[in-house]
Amino acid sequence: MPLDTTTLVIRTRRPWVRRLTWGAAVVLIPLSLYLAYEFGRFDGGYDRLSVSQQRREQEVEIERLERENAQNRARVAELETGRVSQEKEREELSATVAQLQTQVQRQSQDLTFYRGIVSATAGGPPIKVQRFAVLPGSAPRRFKLQLVLIQASKPENAISGTVLMTLEGTEGGRRVTYNLSKLSADGKAQLPFSFRIAQNLDQEVVLPEGFVPGRVSIEVRPSGSSSTPLNQSFNWAVQST
Repeated sequence: MPLDTTTLVIRTRRPWVRRLTWGAAVVLIPLSLYLAYEFGRFDGGYDRLSVSQQRREQEVEIERLERENAQNRARVAELETGRVSQEKEREELSATVAQLQTQVQRQSQDLTFYRGIVSATAGGPPIKVQRFAVLPGSAPRRFKLQLVLIQASKPENAISGTVLMTLEGTEGGRRVTYNLSKLSADGKAQLPFSFRIAQNLDQEVVLPEGFVPGRVSIEVRPSGSSSTPLNQSFNWAVQST
């Protein structure tokens, strides 16, 4: 009896078809999900174009605000610079005014001094104190006394003599008087002078603690038995240097 044989043939799909199928699935599945997501947002009232437009408008508004902010900062810096410049100008103007006032004061003192000399030569006492000033010294209780002596008659001849000074004031609630010998920093009791027209005299004094000066009495004693001493008093008023 002859043997019957059956042949089984298995056909496989082409490999490129399988790859194409998987590739399409990889692309279509995410796309379908994205479209479903967008449809859901649109269906819920979300408008992508409207949102993009709003975002653009917001960006434009941000740029405008940034420009305005930069302009405001520049304006503030300009105003601050102007304020500093004005303050500097005011300070310079104040310093100039103070210098002019000091100059005017000195010129007025010089004018008074020379007027005194002119008037003194026309008649009056033979010698007098033309100017007296109290200036701050090198320490809190130290002061410099300055006086100018002028000769009132016969300026062609020299005149000499001594000056004595006393300070009147209060100390501990009572009136006291100090002679120059107790106040002078160098121990001088009197100031010698010798001049023809005028002479400046300076003397530094140290005030005792608690002593408040009120007046300065000056006695000018020209040399010669026939000469009469001159006495003048001045209020204690400290001048600025």
